[in-house]
Order: sequence, then structure tokens, then C-alpha cells
Amino acid sequence: MNRFGTYLITLFFLLPVSLKADLANPATLLIKEITPSNFQIVFTLPLISGKVLKAKPIFPVELVILGDMDEKYIAGSVIRTWTAECDPQDLVGAPIGVKGLLGTSQQIQLTIETLDGRKHVVVLIPTKAYFVIPSPASFLAIVYESSIKGMELVFNRFGLVILIMLLIFLNLSVRELVWGVIAFAIAQSTGQWLAAQFWVVMSIYLPAAFTALTAMFFAYDIIKSEQDEGAGWHKPLWVVMSLIGLIYGAAQTQPDFIKGLSFIENYMLSLFTAVGTALGLLIVILLIKEFKILTEIFLKDLSEKVIYNFIYILGIISASIFIYEI
Repeated sequence: MNRFGTYLITLFFLLPVSLKADLANPATLLIKEITPSNFQIVFTLPLISGKVLKAKPIFPVELVILGDMDEKYIAGSVIRTWTAECDPQDLVGAPIGVKGLLGTSQQIQLTIETLDGRKHVVVLIPTKAYFVIPSPASFLAIVYESSIKGMELVFNRFGLVILIMLLIFLNLSVRELVWGVIAFAIAQSTGQWLAAQFWVVMSIYLPAAFTALTAMFFAYDIIKSEQDEGAGWHKPLWVVMSLIGLIYGAAQTQPDFIKGLSFIENYMLSLFTAVGTALGLLIVILLIKEFKILTEIFLKDLSEKVIYNFIYILGIISASIFIYEI
């Protein structure tokens, strides 16, 4: 398989697909900072059988309403708007909710946005009609949580672990492996950003299929090298790992396991998630290298046969994963 084939397969997996959504009786409450310390509040309720749900937003005392409410009837909905004044820091720990949902099945999506990029999106239900704005995450919490999450993203990807196993048996240099790891982590973060901007839309099942396909070619290349030189299509390794990382990232959007982060904190989250991913890959590489060394020490004469069978089994597993995912 030449490099052109690799690019062709990647472009196929990056083709966007159309998504459709259908919402019945939408109800929303948007609280958005439009200028420093000035908010616009938009409360949208559906008209059901010509009647408006008797629901009323409840704001914290820190959010001072300015002027009168403006009400409009548009396309089967009533839209009520207010302007308000408040220091965004004063909203931390303050409850915001909707009164009048009990006895109904109505759900209301509450969205709170501030100019620094913080965004909270929750669904209010009759039995839980209030939301308390949490305190911002600390720097150490962002570093710890994102790094752990990055490592988990590696350990939970069985196909990716198989791919790394096969990389070790290609007898690549340490420098090539390190650059491959770095390229994967950076490309994954880039793919997440592209997906967050809706520039790329990808099925969550495609990364596993593409990784399994790549692992199949790795296994074939290793087995083939027993007779002659491998094709070398995987060199430079960082190109292949960049493609795989980009596909993985594009299938999962930007990490959001910590809610309500500012623009800067989101960049930190992406950065340390990439660092955690790189650490996870390096841990897998070190473990597999140790396994290979122990195999060569203890099995001695049997090592070549055992390794050959091991690679053969990994190739079969990769083919099975590929068939299952497609």
C-alpha cells in the first residue's frame, strides 16, 4: 500500500454526512452576556393548542432586570426578552430556574453564556427546575482531569493498542516512535477542534475501522519482511500517525468532560488532553517493548516463531475488527 492509498482512504472517512434533528414543543431559556456585565435574556415557550405554558423564569437577586419585558408571538411560540445587569462572577453559586413546570411534562433547555467563553447548557425538568452555576475549575483540576482523560482515550481503544504493538515489531527507532506519538496527539487535538467548528462530521465507528485497516497492513509488512524488505509505506511514521490521530479527534469533538470553561481554559483542556494521550501511548510502547525483550530472553530459539504467530494473530484480530466496524 503506497502513501497515495493512505490519503485516499483518509479522505473517504472524512466525507461529511448530513444529520437531522426534530424537536417537539421546544422551550428554551437563554441568558447571554452581550457586553461586559450586560445580559440579554430570551425565554421561549411553545404554544400548545393556542395556550402558553404558565411558566416563569426565576433569576437570582444578583441579576438586576432593566426595564420591562418584551413579548412576541412567532411561529407557534411566544418569545419573552429582558435585559439585565450583573457581574458574571456574582452568578457563581446562584440558582437559576423556571417556576410552574410541576404537573407538566415540559422540559426547558437552559443556556448561560458569558463573554469569556464560559457556557453552561442544562435541561430543566419539572422535578429539577433549578440550576446552580458552579465555581470555575482550578488550573490543577484541569491539568489532572484532562491528562487522565487523554490516557484513558488510549487505554480504551483496543484497536489502537494493537496498532502500537505492531509498530514495535517493525523495529523502528526510538526517535521515529516518539515523533509518531507527538504527531498523533497534536493531530487528535486538531481533529477535535475541526469537529467542534463543524468543518468535519464523522461517524464514531470510522476511527476503529481505519485503525484496524492500518494495523492489517502493518502485520502484513512485518510478515513480508521475513522474506524480503517491507514496502516501507509507513515511513515517515509521523504522517501515518497524524492521519489516524486526525480521524480519532474528528470523531469525538473537543473534550467537554469539564463544563463551563473559558476560552483560555478550553485551550488548556485540549493541550493537556493531548499531553495525556501522548503519555498513554508512550506507556503502551514501553510495556510492549518490555514484553518483546522478555520474549527474546526467555524463549530464545522459540522467539522468532512465537513472534511470527503473535503478529499473525494480531493481523487476524485487526481484520475482524475492520469487518465488524464497517
